[in-house]
Amino acid sequence: MQIVTEIGLLKVDFLGLATLTVMQRAAVLIEKHHGVTFNLATIPTDDPDAFKLLASGAVQGVFQVEGPGMRRILQENKPTRLEHIIALVALYRPGPLEYIPNYIRRMHGEEEIKYKAPQLEPILKETYGIFVYQEQLMRTAMDLAGYTATDADKLRKAVAKKKKDDLLKQREKFVGGGVKKGLNERLLNEIFDDFEAFARYGFPKGHAADYAVVTVQTAYLKSKYPVEYITALLSVSCGDTDKASGYVADATALGIKILPPSINWSGIDFGMEKLPAHEVKGKITHDVGIRFGLAAVKNVGEGPVQTIITARGEKPFASLDDFARRVDLRQVNRRALECLVKAGAFDEFGHRNQLLQAVDSMVSLSAEHHRAQDVGQMSLFGGLMGPTPASGGFALNTLALPRADEPSAKEMLSWEKDLLGCFLGEHPLHRLAQTLDSKITHSLNDLDPSLKGQPVVIAGMINSIRVRQTKKGDPFAFITIEDLGGQVDVTLFPRVYEGVKALLTTDTLVLVRGKVDTYNDKANVLADEVREYSLDAVANVEPVALNEVDWSRVEAVDNFFPSAPPEWTGDEAAEAAPDFAPAPASEMPAAPPLTLRPPTVEAVAPARPEPATPARVSESPAPAYAKPVVAPSTPPPTTPPATVAEEPDLAADLVYHLEITLPRSGNNEDDIRRLGEIHKLVSGYAGHDTFSVIVPRGSARVQIDFPNDKTKCNKLLIKQLEQRLGSHSVRVINKTPPDAREKWRKQAGT
Repeated sequence: MQIVTEIGLLKVDFLGLATLTVMQRAAVLIEKHHGVTFNLATIPTDDPDAFKLLASGAVQGVFQVEGPGMRRILQENKPTRLEHIIALVALYRPGPLEYIPNYIRRMHGEEEIKYKAPQLEPILKETYGIFVYQEQLMRTAMDLAGYTATDADKLRKAVAKKKKDDLLKQREKFVGGGVKKGLNERLLNEIFDDFEAFARYGFPKGHAADYAVVTVQTAYLKSKYPVEYITALLSVSCGDTDKASGYVADATALGIKILPPSINWSGIDFGMEKLPAHEVKGKITHDVGIRFGLAAVKNVGEGPVQTIITARGEKPFASLDDFARRVDLRQVNRRALECLVKAGAFDEFGHRNQLLQAVDSMVSLSAEHHRAQDVGQMSLFGGLMGPTPASGGFALNTLALPRADEPSAKEMLSWEKDLLGCFLGEHPLHRLAQTLDSKITHSLNDLDPSLKGQPVVIAGMINSIRVRQTKKGDPFAFITIEDLGGQVDVTLFPRVYEGVKALLTTDTLVLVRGKVDTYNDKANVLADEVREYSLDAVANVEPVALNEVDWSRVEAVDNFFPSAPPEWTGDEAAEAAPDFAPAPASEMPAAPPLTLRPPTVEAVAPARPEPATPARVSESPAPAYAKPVVAPSTPPPTTPPATVAEEPDLAADLVYHLEITLPRSGNNEDDIRRLGEIHKLVSGYAGHDTFSVIVPRGSARVQIDFPNDKTKCNKLLIKQLEQRLGSHSVRVINKTPPDAREKWRKQAGT
């Protein structure tokens, strides 16, 4: 790149900003739902609401300013126009960071603005007498020392590159030119000294302005259209669990309901859904919620999701049977199906442990059904096995949910965190979050290396614990704690650990007072005090005052252990030192590279009806977001016992095949129902025998095989079938190989 510049060519850097995709998707949603059209040229940069949002610090998802350091600056600065943001973007970098307090005080009239020469006032007035931009340096050289624009650019390059020979020549030229214009030589040398100090942080105003425009525009979109903007943010960042969890927490804080993924109501991507009136209460202030997209569930790709959505069409699935028969689960791998169940996408059909145990049955039923369709067997009832009024599909109620204990709240939260990147259920921290607002200084996702050495009070749930010993044998610990938005490592040195080791168990809620340190460019906390996290503990904690931020970056707090303790030497020290590093906050793999798709417009789903008593499979109460479920037209038959003691089995060690004839009734829907009942009856007996159903059709017979289902051939089953279908409706075929059959005859003596 240096050679390119030296030979006179223009070098241009192109940045790929995911923020532009967020803005585009938000604009599409806004136009769809509000009829307002935006593009990059028409999103306002002077709206008061945008600056109110920036000044409030509620800038999660706002371009360039969502870090905790910039958030604090905005709250102190209270910007009111674009120029303030341009200056902060340029100043918030190593070097100029130390001038930010002066800039803020001068902006608010709390510090006198001084200029070394009257000629500098029109140049530095917009930045309150502080050199911020490279363009200010160039204009100073032109106005005070008679430089041409070309010469001023050469001065800018010399200052930026810090080449001594070039700087010496430029100093002589600047001072000489200023003296010719009647300025004091000492003053000119002082100004040039400022130039050299400025070299470590000079920033082009054009660059800062481009960034600041996008900053204010994203603040405008978030302040005016928060649901659309956060939907777009989640859509673009769903591969980054840390960001996604932060945006979910931010949406909740703004009164926006985040709806879990649903097999019936989710699209591929995040979408917006109208909430029933009774759900808009308390902290939920928006009547439109954000529905998780199915493809946002970990391990579930767009291909399987598209298969499900295509099969669903405009008609929700009425039951697991309906789902298995309408969706070809041969195209949806088992792992994806299990992840959807764990993430809550099937919650309206039963609790998650039941559903997980039913996955194999769903896959088998779907495979059997779609194989039969492939060979035309489903036309046996005259082509009427398509949609039915009751279910929207070929609905045989053959899938019964097994008995299983409901998953614990902890287990469900763990699944959600792993598969969605955030907590949608009731986390223990939800209950105390409001009480803590005035007591803690930072949420865990606010902590970053710029806070090194700063005192903090944080709260979270213990996720993991590692106990180690010093060379002297004193125990100490590393714990990882998490809150609703992130997690951080906390080091408990021997004195602190000794006092709190009894309460250190996973899932314990704790308050931690300490100081921020860094390791591998990540923030962690050195604990001075740890308390159990309860309402009483919260009431007794005094908030830490952080009004005076040390912008010069205070010296790091001394690490309790250096890279190797002084008394250790050689291999022993090298071997043990790594154990003293904080445990990594997460073992999650890096987020996949962002794949930008053309924006998809998710229409706001209509308000969900409020069913009086929706039919459900499980006895657990329906969640607030449950949709009404269509009840089956007839109750499912009772599942027979797996073994029957009062009826002797046919020879247990032989292999049989049952051939069952289902006579036609003349009513297609009734025949479909009876076929489902027969299938459920036969497959309810656990065994290794096979079966098929024969359906007469005119002079022909159609055979339906069930290769994935087995039964136990016994006299009670045959008796039950003949009672339902008539005598001689069951043919038992001995499928035992001849050599095994002969061996059995000899042993049985028959």
